Amino acid sequence: MVTNFLDLGRELVLHPIRLRADLPVEEALGLNGHRIRDLGIAIERDYCDPVPVVEIDIDRMKSCYQNLINNAADAMPNGGRLKISIRENAKSVKLSFEDTGEGIRPDDLPKICEPYFTTKKTGTGLGLAISKRIIEAHGGSIEIISTPGRGTCARVSIPFAVRRQ
Repeated sequence: MVTNFLDLGRELVLHPIRLRADLPVEEALGLNGHRIRDLGIAIERDYCDPVPVVEIDIDRMKSCYQNLINNAADAMPNGGRLKISIRENAKSVKLSFEDTGEGIRPDDLPKICEPYFTTKKTGTGLGLAISKRIIEAHGGSIEIISTPGRGTCARVSIPFAVRRQ
């Protein structure tokens, strides 16, 4: 929590490397593996073949994906399905994290990436704010789409190469 708080206020320095777009996703899944299994959440992977190569800061992006996976798990305390997709177009890689959880209220949706906004009893409201900042530092974007009672989909777009400052 302290690291998240500090990350929000300090300059974001990226250390990008070239790697397959699925590697930080798989590492984030591995870090959450026990929790996902304990909650009875099925993981469905839908990756394009070949998986595209991106230039990203693996540790920063892994923490973003871990946050998205944790949020999905929080929304499915009684099990469900998390579908992770990876696609590409001419300019970027598109990742989506789609859960079958409880969804987000329409009134809360515009605020979920704001610092300190949370709907969780134990949340800090920093996870999505920091994730959004990291994704945007890579020249990308995040979009959250949700239907209460049906689930949420986080769509992340990352360009193939990081913009140089």
